[in-house]
Amino acid sequence: MQEAVSTPTQAVDGKILPAITAANQLGIHAIASASIAQAKNLVQLPQNIIHGLGENLKTDAVRALQFTRSVPGLSSALVGMKSPNHVAENLALTSIPPLDAADFDQLGVRE
Repeated sequence: MQEAVSTPTQAVDGKILPAITAANQLGIHAIASASIAQAKNLVQLPQNIIHGLGENLKTDAVRALQFTRSVPGLSSALVGMKSPNHVAENLALTSIPPLDAADFDQLGVRE
């Protein structure tokens, strides 16, 4: 997901832009799939990102979902869940607003 935000790979009007920036400039609504990496290979996030996302987020899966749903220019973050516990955990995130663009930029992951 971070690459779609920070790595310039798409040519638009003679500029190379990150995928989500390019999509927005072209009027395309970007949607993230597998927003929590299908619970595989969730790496320990750096402390500055954990802090920036909110110390009240207790699991890496919820942090990953909060990160994804906060990406400026992203229309939706899709996530699949197998167990009722995961559904409850992820639904609890709806009581916390996504980061605004300025707070997201403080995470230091965009170009």
